[in-house]
Amino acid sequence: MVTGTLHTSNLYGRTVSDGVEWEMYISKDGAYQNFKWYTGLSNLPATEGYWELYRDPNNQTKFLRIDWHRNPQQGTADIKFTNIVPNGPENGGYIFYGVTTDTVYDAFYDIYNKGQDNHTDMKWHRTTHEGRVQDAMHFGDSNWHCWDMNLMDTVCP
Repeated sequence: MVTGTLHTSNLYGRTVSDGVEWEMYISKDGAYQNFKWYTGLSNLPATEGYWELYRDPNNQTKFLRIDWHRNPQQGTADIKFTNIVPNGPENGGYIFYGVTTDTVYDAFYDIYNKGQDNHTDMKWHRTTHEGRVQDAMHFGDSNWHCWDMNLMDTVCP
């Protein structure tokens, strides 16, 4: 119960040739029944897949796609959230995050603001916390801007 209202969910999985197809349905007592909240597909070794989320019970339009990958042997993974609102001004915008095997910068964010046609690229080392960011709109140039292990601005190497 949330604020005294009963919510229920049903998650269905079905094995297909590509892996497992998923569907999640949500119901809110007295408001809506079996709202398809998301659908998706994951491969059988659970190393990649995607989810597509639906806006709400009154507007069952897909609005967000989540693609994910992981490699347990290498310790790498990534996830990308993409705006897929049909004909929306931000359609195609995304936030992409990942962990890599790169020795200098082993984590990243890649962000694209479609409405402003602006790209932000950020990389850092998860242990030392040193990193760099590139964002032409924010900084007014296309140079890398770096920070040190104390998260203080520093000259880029």
